Amino acid sequence: MEGKIGLQWFDTAEDAMHKNNLNAIEEWVQANADNIHDIFHYVGDSEIEASKIIDGKQEKDAEGRIKISSYELYFFSNLMLIVYSEETQDLEKSEVLRKVKYLGELSMECGEP
Repeated sequence: MEGKIGLQWFDTAEDAMHKNNLNAIEEWVQANADNIHDIFHYVGDSEIEASKIIDGKQEKDAEGRIKISSYELYFFSNLMLIVYSEETQDLEKSEVLRKVKYLGELSMECGEP
């Protein structure tokens, strides 16, 4: 592994809705550490933002709106956040509503280049 990844959960992660998923997210982070390391450095070097979906699902409600719920890893320059996102798409109104809850932050300890 090129670097060690640390994970700090925020208080929002303790919600009952998310608490059951914390272990699975931690396992995903460790299993994908090398890939996360590469993306982290690419984003930092390129001065861009990126995201990677950890897990998600898509549903359609009775009114025909599409709801996408996902856990994601967001990369902002030198910051990595784990978020829970709920997006509702109403195609008839050409409308997209998105709510994001910040659950935690990753830190990267890089070894020698």
